Amino acid sequence: LRTAFLALSARDVLQAIGTGPPPARAAALRHGAARLNAAHLPLILRLVEDDPEVVVQTAALRALGQFGEPAAVE
Repeated sequence: LRTAFLALSARDVLQAIGTGPPPARAAALRHGAARLNAAHLPLILRLVEDDPEVVVQTAALRALGQFGEPAAVE
């Protein structure tokens, strides 16, 4: 899955994160977050805090490690 998500545009990764069953959303976060930029941090942070699915929360938390922005680790 990693190579598939790395080939997608940021827009397609965001769509995958926002739709689909929780395991697919988690995979998009795990393998596609590298395609996103700092402007997408608020979305990832919201998923960590508010998503009802633990698998998505966990993947979002791990995705923060792919950002070099201070806001991702504060």
